[in-house]
Amino acid sequence: MIIPIHYFWPCFVSALLCLPSWMIYLALHKTYVFTVPPPTPIEQVPIDPCVPSPCGSNSQCQNNAESPACSCLPTFIGIPPNCRPQCVINSECPSNQACMRQKCRDSCPGSCGTGAVCHVVNHVPVCTCQEGYTGDPFTSCIQKQEPRKTLLFFSAVLNYKI
Repeated sequence: MIIPIHYFWPCFVSALLCLPSWMIYLALHKTYVFTVPPPTPIEQVPIDPCVPSPCGSNSQCQNNAESPACSCLPTFIGIPPNCRPQCVINSECPSNQACMRQKCRDSCPGSCGTGAVCHVVNHVPVCTCQEGYTGDPFTSCIQKQEPRKTLLFFSAVLNYKI
């Protein structure tokens, strides 16, 4: 038996037309309840409040009871997020100190030679030889030599005419 193509044509247009009438009725008039299994619980990963760091540059962050605690790094001053070095240029230091490795320091150590005295003036070490010493204060000072005292005897010939 050969079934003409026009008999199946409605199935190509809509699959609903090819279903038996009782299935169409159930589909249109019944309410179906589907149960969905509960979602699997997602394991809560602890969140580090320091990642990314809220503290700013030149600072460190510590997790303190799940809250960030910010502080400046040991060689920096200020309050986070404004941590900075103690100095960058000499004018940020008192005039009797110089900015060395981002800290205000006495610039005398190692600046003067042996036997010299150092004091800082306007951020610059000034070296001088101590009293009684002479030489280059940046290399070495040596004790002054007392000039030798030599006695000169003059003999005078007195010519008296009487």
